[in-house]
Amino acid sequence: MASKKGFKSSSRSRRKARRKKIEIKKKEFSYRGLSLEELQQLSFEELLPLLPSRMRRTLKRGLTVKQDKLLKDIEKANPGDVIRTHCRNMVILPSFVGHKIHIHNGSEFQIVEIQPNMVGHYLGEFALTRKLVKHTGPGVGATRSSKYMPLKWWKMKYSTDLDPDKTAKAYGYELHCSRKDSMNLARAIRGMKTEQAKKYLQEIIDLKKPLPAVYHNGKRAHQKGIGPGSFPQKAAKYMLKTLENAENNAEYKGFDVENMKIAHISTYSGRIIKGIMPRAQGRATDKNTKTTNIEIIIEEVE
Repeated sequence: MASKKGFKSSSRSRRKARRKKIEIKKKEFSYRGLSLEELQQLSFEELLPLLPSRMRRTLKRGLTVKQDKLLKDIEKANPGDVIRTHCRNMVILPSFVGHKIHIHNGSEFQIVEIQPNMVGHYLGEFALTRKLVKHTGPGVGATRSSKYMPLKWWKMKYSTDLDPDKTAKAYGYELHCSRKDSMNLARAIRGMKTEQAKKYLQEIIDLKKPLPAVYHNGKRAHQKGIGPGSFPQKAAKYMLKTLENAENNAEYKGFDVENMKIAHISTYSGRIIKGIMPRAQGRATDKNTKTTNIEIIIEEVE
């Protein structure tokens, strides 16, 4: 087969070949036209005019005792030493570069290695206090496919594990009801048969039978024959729905639904949903919504 003579490559191939020959130089760090070595040689008074206005005003007010201690620890420390601090409002100076600082985010210390491009920022900007919220899918009951709780595996974080071959469970996730009322309800129906517990919750919803307030009973109305008590209808409705979900799961697994009892029930605080309430003169105040998680495990009575 004769080869092509005078074959010329396309312009795109020639551009790619030229790009490979060009060595990409790494951009050197500079801050206001000065290198890192020049910044580290500057005195504190010479460095102040180079910083942004907010950081400049913070440092002009003077350092607190904790900030001054952190500055001295960094000056004495070697690059590999552990430095812990709660001073999230400390401005990162050129002398911080190369050190690993453990910054507290409200619950734990996060390790942050100071890079040159962090100069002029606050330490707290690199130790986040909140986690990214990831939305997954619709809640229980939103669709026909979500009738059974096991389908919602990503939300199921139970506080105890019982034998899955003998039990069925359900999880009420971020329910808009009172945690305190849910605790009293859980205490009242713990160990009951499911039919008896459903009847008891329905009587509370219909205002026929008050719930004794054993926990958080301050300033509760006195109910005849039981002492402090109330009719927590909203919490009872959510707990009844979660119990019915557990029964649906038991039916799905082949258990005798009419012969089940509550082996485990627990309630605790869920996520706080942030919100604001607009006020006059352009102001706003927090209007947060507290949620409650309810977990129920039922087992067949022998």
